[in-house]
Amino acid sequence: MGLIHSRTFLRERHEIVDRLSKWQVLVNLVAKTFGGSASLVCQITESGIRPVVSSDQESNPFPIGATFPFEAHTFCKEVIVKQEPVYVPNAPEYPYWEESPVWTEHGFRTYYGVPLFWPDGQAFGTICVMDLVSTEYEEPFIHWLTCFRDLVEADLISAAQFYIGGTIFEQIRISRWRQS
Repeated sequence: MGLIHSRTFLRERHEIVDRLSKWQVLVNLVAKTFGGSASLVCQITESGIRPVVSSDQESNPFPIGATFPFEAHTFCKEVIVKQEPVYVPNAPEYPYWEESPVWTEHGFRTYYGVPLFWPDGQAFGTICVMDLVSTEYEEPFIHWLTCFRDLVEADLISAAQFYIGGTIFEQIRISRWRQS
């Protein structure tokens, strides 16, 4: 996005930090409700793909702020590249995922993620759920996660509006200072 640096990790942006506790509740609820082993909101940053919030459970090996390099073959990267939802019900059945560290190193068999976008349409990252067992997610779940996506994107819109408003205010203040 032009005014907010979209690749700056959100935990470093004061415009959104207050909303992250709500996102934390959201990923905990997703993981608990669907028995997932991990649920995350991940962001594309300059250093790679990073969890902004990560569900609080022992089975989740992905702490907030961890970095998945762009070169890594991850489920979230697939969502970001395709810019559409990705559902992998059982990774071992798909040769495409044989090299994924999420499967090979952490044992996650199932992944469902949807893309998140900044208000200007630029890719932000993903909201996802993963499990150590194979799954068969049905339409209500898919719809539910899409509704959560809409909530996160609404917060991104609010953060951008806050940032733009602050930037305009600062420009007016500087302009008035120069006139005096």
